[in-house]
Amino acid sequence: MSSLIESIVTSSSVLFVIDTLNGTELWVESVSEVSELPGRDDATPPTFRVATLGCDPSYADWGVLGTVHVFHEAIVPGGRYLVQAINATCDRGSEIAYSAALVVSMSRWADVGGSFDAEAGVWLAPDESVDVATDVVSLLDKFGSLPGAPP
Repeated sequence: MSSLIESIVTSSSVLFVIDTLNGTELWVESVSEVSELPGRDDATPPTFRVATLGCDPSYADWGVLGTVHVFHEAIVPGGRYLVQAINATCDRGSEIAYSAALVVSMSRWADVGGSFDAEAGVWLAPDESVDVATDVVSLLDKFGSLPGAPP
């Protein structure tokens, strides 16, 4: 039996330029499938799952969804966020009902990929550096819809 869980995201350390976002709490809203193909606004494969942040929680069995990419104007490069989960049967007003916080740090501006793993044929995760050899080339691979390009 699956349990329905919701996640709340709290901005904890956002760049000084927009530090008014610090402490903002938003819920992960409903998940949808979007195409990775350029120019498509439907769910033509290959796809990935996305959700935005908002004021209304959307409960789901997150374990069966796999990776969900969360986006919102409050999520900025270099920011740090606390993600907590709560079961649908719990009181959202009670702090003890929430899970321990998972700290998620965003990569910096333009840091979209690490080195290319030739053996696996994929670009690795962002590596906290920005350079032409990894970030720009990996983006060109993505725009060309090449296999192994970053999502």
